Amino acid sequence: MNLKNCCVFKTLLVITFFIFGYQIMQAQPLGKYTQYNFNKLLINPAYAGTIEDVTSFTSFYRRQWAGIEGAPTNIGISANGSVGKRKRVGLGVYLAGDIAGLSNHYDLMVSYAYKIPMQNGSIVSAGLQGGLFYYYANLTDEITPGDPNDPKLDLERLWGPNFGAGIYYYKNNKYSVGFSVPYLLNYENPIGQDTIDIRTNNPRNTQYILSGSYVMDVGQDFKFKPSLLLRYLPIFSNPVQVDITASIYIKEVFMVGTNWRLDSGVKPDAGALLCSYRSPKGLRFGYAYEYSFVSNVSGYSSSHEVMVGYDIGNNSKDYLAPRFF
Repeated sequence: MNLKNCCVFKTLLVITFFIFGYQIMQAQPLGKYTQYNFNKLLINPAYAGTIEDVTSFTSFYRRQWAGIEGAPTNIGISANGSVGKRKRVGLGVYLAGDIAGLSNHYDLMVSYAYKIPMQNGSIVSAGLQGGLFYYYANLTDEITPGDPNDPKLDLERLWGPNFGAGIYYYKNNKYSVGFSVPYLLNYENPIGQDTIDIRTNNPRNTQYILSGSYVMDVGQDFKFKPSLLLRYLPIFSNPVQVDITASIYIKEVFMVGTNWRLDSGVKPDAGALLCSYRSPKGLRFGYAYEYSFVSNVSGYSSSHEVMVGYDIGNNSKDYLAPRFF
């Protein structure tokens, strides 16, 4: 990364840490982002460096059940790009946080990917990631133990390493298929067991993710992109979760779309409307409004998600090629 790239990354990092201060989110097995197509590094380390001739920076914020204190919120920042003369190696890094009334979870992961060109013009990328997580449950603010020296109160914090792997098969701005296991290690939550009867969320658990997208021309100025994201979480009572997205790109700059999430059967659990804009100079904005059909909080069924990113060309061109992944 050059000096200009580092300055952009530092700016996004400052913004992210400022928003982290609100501390209003619930941990999840892996943050569910409606706009996952714009931040695939979080679900697959093989995505690092797959956007041709671009170093990409992305920040994201998701507020679930808007209007209720302590509702789930996801936030983070990521960067990835290619290095080397032949641009075969991709590097990425992301910092993400899940914050709740009791539970707080942060991940710092670094990704490495190696790309192998195929004869048909497509590319296979294999990736690994590794890093640290930090899990914190602020029990002392919510309960009054009978014994203030109860040793269970010493188990409010947990940290450790984790690793992930993935493979990503794609052709620039045409199609992509990926499979990944973002977290290979499972950690049991030591909080809320034995003497303290209080429910908190678990640290990250192993899950398997399959994703796919395809871009097709619809007339001169329009493109249609259907996408699918399939998660399998073995420890959940409903282990299969599906995201189906349909997007229309207008003049390769604007995007409007819809997303449907199925967590417990054929009937959708949530639906969303999406929109985004990417300037020829590389600045990106995205917004998603999601409505839950099975919200656990009566009257608070809407969620909001915002994405801000910036793509920097690795050459002297002022105009960046269109981007659909």
